[in-house]
Parts: sequence; C-alpha cells; structure tokens
Amino acid sequence: MQTKIKYIIIIIFGWICNFYCQNSDNNFSIIEDSVLKSIAIKKPDTTIARSYNYLAFELRRNNPTKSVKYGELALVIYTKNNNLGGVALSNFNLGTAHLNLSKHHDALEYFNKAIFFGNKAGDKKVVAAAYNNIGIVFIKQGNTSEAIKNYLLGLKLRAELNDKSQMGASYANIGNVYFNERKYDEALKNYKLAVNLFEETNTKFGLANAISNIGNLYLELGKIDTAYNFFNKSLKISLEINDKRGISSSYNHLGSIYLIQKKYTLAKDYFNRALKMQEETENIEGMVGTINDIGRVEIELNNISSAEKKLKENLIILKKTRSLKILADCYALLSRIDTLKRDYKNSFYHYKLHVEYMDSVRNKDNSEKIIQQQLTFDFNKKEAETKEKQLKKDIVAKEELRQQKKITNISIGAGVLVFLFLVIAIRAYNGKQKANLITLQQKIEVEKQKHLVDEKQKEIIDSITYAKRLQEAILPPFEFINKHFKHNFILYKPKDLVAGDFYWSEKIGDKFYIAAADSTGHGVPGALVSIVCSNALHRTVKEFNISETGKILDKTRELVLETFEKSTSDVKDGMDISLLCIDNKNKKIFWSGANNPLWYISHSSNSNKVGGNELMVIKADKQPIGKTDNPKPFTTHEIDYIENTTFYLFTDGFADQFGGPSGKKFNKKQFSELLIKNNQLTLHEQKDCINEVFENWKGNLGQVDDVCLIGIKI
Repeated sequence: MQTKIKYIIIIIFGWICNFYCQNSDNNFSIIEDSVLKSIAIKKPDTTIARSYNYLAFELRRNNPTKSVKYGELALVIYTKNNNLGGVALSNFNLGTAHLNLSKHHDALEYFNKAIFFGNKAGDKKVVAAAYNNIGIVFIKQGNTSEAIKNYLLGLKLRAELNDKSQMGASYANIGNVYFNERKYDEALKNYKLAVNLFEETNTKFGLANAISNIGNLYLELGKIDTAYNFFNKSLKISLEINDKRGISSSYNHLGSIYLIQKKYTLAKDYFNRALKMQEETENIEGMVGTINDIGRVEIELNNISSAEKKLKENLIILKKTRSLKILADCYALLSRIDTLKRDYKNSFYHYKLHVEYMDSVRNKDNSEKIIQQQLTFDFNKKEAETKEKQLKKDIVAKEELRQQKKITNISIGAGVLVFLFLVIAIRAYNGKQKANLITLQQKIEVEKQKHLVDEKQKEIIDSITYAKRLQEAILPPFEFINKHFKHNFILYKPKDLVAGDFYWSEKIGDKFYIAAADSTGHGVPGALVSIVCSNALHRTVKEFNISETGKILDKTRELVLETFEKSTSDVKDGMDISLLCIDNKNKKIFWSGANNPLWYISHSSNSNKVGGNELMVIKADKQPIGKTDNPKPFTTHEIDYIENTTFYLFTDGFADQFGGPSGKKFNKKQFSELLIKNNQLTLHEQKDCINEVFENWKGNLGQVDDVCLIGIKI
C-alpha cells in the first residue's frame, strides 16, 4: 500500500514539473522543490536522474549555467548505475549547455562522449542530436565542411528513425551552411523543408527558428518588407513559448531593419532589448553581435568616440570566443570609424583583418566540400532506394519463373528469353547510368564555374562598396553645410557606385569654403583620384594655412603633382574645380576656378532679365589641377557681397547628358535657362525640379558622366 502511495506522489510531482515548464515564465523553483521532495520519498536513482536531465534540457537555452548543474548531477547517478543511455543523454545536455555558454571546446568533448555512449546503448536519437550540435559548433568556428559532414550524419540517422521534427532541425542547419556560402536558393529550399516538417509535427521552437532564418535570408537579399513580416511571425511564436533566446534574436533582426530604414532610435531600442535578454540567458555570442549592431547605430548618429569604445571593448571578448564572422564584422566597423577620423592607415589595417577573418569563414575549399558531401548523401540515399526496388523486382521475377516451370516445359525457353531480356536491360541500365554520371559531372563542373564567377563578382562588388564608403567619408556632412548656410542644395548623382565628381567644404576662421570638383575619369579610377585631390585641398587650408582661393588651387595642384610624380608611370590625372569662399563677417566673396566657371543670380539685378533675374558668369582659368604644358597661377576673383544672391558651382556632367526627343546633349545654354527659370523657388524646390528635368531628359538612356551641382544663397 505504501509503495502505491509513493508511486502516486511521484506521478503528481511529474505533473507539477510539466505544468510549470509549460505555463510559467521559466520559474523552476517549484520544479526544483518537487525533485528534492521526490528524493526524500526515496525514488529510484534512475527516476531522480531522469528528473535532473529533464531540468537540464528545459534550462539549456534560458539558463545554461543551471542546466550544467543538473546535467552533472544526472551524469553522476547514471555513471554510478552503469546506465549507458542515461550517460549518453546527460553528456548531450551538458554539451548543449556549454555550447550556449560559448564554451565550444568543452561542448565538443561532451558531444563526442554522447556519440560514444549513445552508440553503445543503441540510442540513435541521442547520437543524431549530438552530430547535429557538433555541426553547430563547427559552423560557429568557421569550419563549414566539418559542419555539413556532421549535419548530414545526423540527418541520415533521423531519416532512419523517421523523426520528422528533428529532421526539420537538420534541414534548418544545412540551410544555414548554404546561407553562409551565399547559395541562397539552396538555403531557402532547406529552410522550407524545415518549416514543413515543424508545422507537421507542431514543433514551435524549431518553427520559430526556421522562420527567422528565412527572414534573415530575405534581409540579405534586400527584401526588407518580406523580412520584417517573417521576423514578426518568428517573434510571436517565441513569445508564445517564452524562448528568450529566440525573442532576443527577433529583437536583434527587427533592430537591423530599423537601422537600414535609418530609424536609429527604434533600432537602438530593439538592440538594447535584445542585449538585456542575452545577458539574462548568458548568450555571449548573441551579446557580442548585438554590441556590434549598437556600435553601428552610434556611428550613424555620429557618436564616433562612443562607438569606438564599445567596439574595442567588444573586440577583447570576441578574441576569446573566436566567433569569426562577428569578429570580422567588428573589424569592418572599426575600419569605418578610422576612415571617418581620416586615419587611413588604421582603416586599411582593420579592413585587412576583416577580409582575413571573412576568408576563414567562407573559402573555396569549404564550398567544394559542401557540394561534394551533399551530392554523396543524395546519391547514397537514391542508391539505397534503387536497390530496394530492384530487390522487389528480382523476387517477383523468381516467383513467376517457378510458376511457369510447373505449368509447362516451355519454361526453359521462357527462362532463356527472360535471361536475354535481363542482359539487354542491364546493358541499357549501365548505359543510362554512364550517361547520368557524365551529366552529373558536367552539372558539377558548371556549378563549380558558376560559383567561381559569383565569388569573383561578389568580391569586386564588395571592394567597390567599400571604396564607396571611403569616398563618402571625404564628403562633408550636409549638417556641416546647413549649419553655416541655411539656404543650399547639393545634387550629387554618381554614374556608378563610386564617382570622380565630389564636393568639398571647410570653415577656416571667418571664411567658409565650398567647391564642386570633377576628377579625371569616373567609377573606381575617378574615385581614387578624387580622394587624392580632396586630401590635397584639405592639407592646403589646414596644414599650409593658405586662405586665398587662387593660391589654394596653386598649392593643391602642387600637392597633386607631387603625389602622382611618385609613380613610375606618366600619370596626367587631376581635376577641374569651382571654389567659392564666403566671408560673412567682412562681407566679401572670392572665387577661383580650374576649367569650371561660376554662375550666380542676384535678385537685385535689373538688366538682361530672363524669368526676372540675370545670370552672371565668371570664366575659369583654362587649365586643370594637374599636369599641364604651360601652368600659370590661378586667378582670385572678388565678387560684390549682395544679399539674396544665389551661386551655382557645378561640373560638366549635367550639360553633357544625352537625351530628349533627339538624343542630343542637354548643353550649357539650356542648363543656364533652367537655373534662371527656377531661381524664384526655394533652393530645396530647385533641387527637386532640376533633378526631375535631368531624369526626364535622360529617359531610358544611360548616364554618361557623374553629376555634381551646388546651389548656395547668401
């Protein structure tokens, strides 16, 4: 009778455990009390160990430190009783907890022990789970070929067990490998397989994770709205099951979307929410990734010193965790900060480290091994199916042959005919197999070549995108220009991702300088020349303290020539420029130009009116900032300081654009009439109107050159 009462109490404690695991906010204190009381009732050792393992599993994500504690208690009991299945499961739970604590070396040891004891106990489910989690460790360490190998070993066992929910986890992880290798079609295919299996088995944790992965893929492809919907769907499921790691991941992804949309306050709020929850769950890898994201927001808000401090502190933790992808991202952000600080030496150093770590995460050998292992897995699977079908055919054939022998002596002839048929079929089958093998090899070669082309194209685009960042760093912020002149606009339209045209501005004492410049060429070569020319302008006014516009251009030319003279090649690059100096305190205006003129309109003018205003023109010196046969000093022009005067500085890209009904150049005459016609509008309205005219004129034709037009009103 007493034994029955104890058994009933044990069942009640089990119900309490299950109820609180499903309905509480991970408050395991009552469950712990239940376990302790059950020990007092003298439960069998294996039942106590099972309870400890249950707690270890449930706590693995939201409280991995406690999970380790209970896993170790379970392991002691199972080892004492020589329960190999329990030892395997305990080692798996301990490995998972250490994985969530970012202790990768310890995690691998526990998972390998789980495989060893799981095989001895014949527990394929634990062995498959251990292989899967070993794959996760390797993917975090950047070893994608080992990751896919272990994922496929786990998937094979799960397929044998027909464990659909766990097969879904394997497909989701394989999708992550393809995602890291930028094979987005393959990644999406595996993610969708995972979603279908999770929905079929009502596995909400896996479903939330797979949906989040799909959202991340669409975010990478630039489909922001689609990604946003998937992240919200994942968040809803994670909140429903109170998976704090899943919730923090969704917060992080939503913060990334708000960052892209330049909603910096919202982005920072969601990143901080994620960080708080990651600290609660001891998610170190999540924390360092989120700190990178917060640093990215601080950069966008121009809080450079705060961003640099956060990222350098983060770097110390990252070097310990060896999370290569996040470490590479941190170096990229530090490179960007160095560029904004004009510390190009450190910028190059940090960017080089970024590239090295990204190469470790994603390399050619890994990609080839992934493809080969996936093909081998698929081939073995198909081969097993073919053997099974062939075996069934052979059994049917033998039965028919036996029956025919009983019926008539003609069975001998029939047997010969069957034999001949089989010979022909085998030959045909072998021929088909050879043809299929050739087709498969050709497909692999095509895929390999396509991958190489895609990689090279991505490397080129990445390099040009980084060059764009460097070039954007030399352009003065709009806030700086707005601070000194409220009425202004800048129409800047590069022909390519990077440009030869650039604009430049500095405030030295009471004098405000602004310029529109056109470097030799466009695209990447033009961008490189623009950086040299911008740096020369900056040095002239800052380092050499030259303030007169003509002499500024003289010194700039000298510095540009000095830079290019270091080359063994005959470099004739340079720039055309329109440089304006406004001295508000002394009410004086100065201007100098190299090939590019200055146009301005004063509202007080009364003669030669077109649209109510007169366009004044000051011609530039007909020589570039660069190598020329007969260099002369640049002229400094002084202009009357008249309020409500609008100055236009520009390069030749607008006037040289082909388009219109006849496909001709826009030309300078039509350009000047456009400025006069719209001069009565505010400068913001002028910019919109001028840009609309340009786009309509261009139509379906390509842009022929970079465009830079500055309007500034005193």
